[in-house]
Amino acid sequence: MNKIKAIGIGGAAVIILLVLVLLFSVYGHQISITSLDVEIDYTGLTSGYLGSPTQAYSFHMTVSPGQEFYITITFKSNAILLTHEITSITVNTPGFQLISISPSLPISIAPGGEISVTLEFQAPYTSYTGPLTITVYTE
Repeated sequence: MNKIKAIGIGGAAVIILLVLVLLFSVYGHQISITSLDVEIDYTGLTSGYLGSPTQAYSFHMTVSPGQEFYITITFKSNAILLTHEITSITVNTPGFQLISISPSLPISIAPGGEISVTLEFQAPYTSYTGPLTITVYTE
């Protein structure tokens, strides 16, 4: 009977130690986003209607490991005649996950029009300092 109690106490100590290790490993990390870098992948016969294929938006955001956060981007069409679509958006920065996009894709943008897109991300469970990079696919 003493052996069972000793194993039970040892098991509890191992579980507590494991929880503490997990807490310190998560809370010891900090995610610091220094900018949003947007790469626009133009497909089709025309390009440039949403601006340069590489764009950087400087800002600073600090989030916790695993935290969900939102970033809203406004796209303005420089097109004169054609309506274009944003067909897909992906996150390129390792560890980050793109959870949702609102409004849902595809999104049409009329010539001279603009649309605001809200992206919901989840931060990684490791330390990171640098840009958050996404690719926007268009037609």
